[in-house]
Amino acid sequence: MYEMKSMYANGFTRIVIFWQIASSLNRPTLEAVYSIVAVSSWAALISFHAVLFVDSGAHRRLADHVGSPLPVFSIGNLVVHGLPCVVAVYYPPKYLNIYSGIGAVLAQVTWGLAQTIGNKAGLFVLDEVYAPCPKKTWWSLWLVAIIVNLSYPFLGTTAK
Repeated sequence: MYEMKSMYANGFTRIVIFWQIASSLNRPTLEAVYSIVAVSSWAALISFHAVLFVDSGAHRRLADHVGSPLPVFSIGNLVVHGLPCVVAVYYPPKYLNIYSGIGAVLAQVTWGLAQTIGNKAGLFVLDEVYAPCPKKTWWSLWLVAIIVNLSYPFLGTTAK
């Protein structure tokens, strides 16, 4: 088994998966949470892979950071980030609206602040959670995540 690193202990997708399971088991009581999680799952998937457009070596550094061969990391990464999206498509939320997107942004930004307050690299620079990237790259990925969080409620599917 590979050594557990900060990404697995503190990564945002871990929180998304937890709340997806918790809210799925408690629907309709936690339907609002489920709609936020459905949005967040897509933002996590897309922003995590968008890094490859601006920093082609980022996933190699992440694989090295967790002590995993790149092919194993890539498969695990796709499963971990893709599975919540598949669940959200097959078991869509009853509703998606701008509040789902705003809730997703607030959840992700709150997590980002919690991870980076006091961080020597700066706010929202997640070098200590994932792997070092230029500050500009981190800000680009945050922008991608926010855009996905706010647009997915208008593009995603809901239960009929």
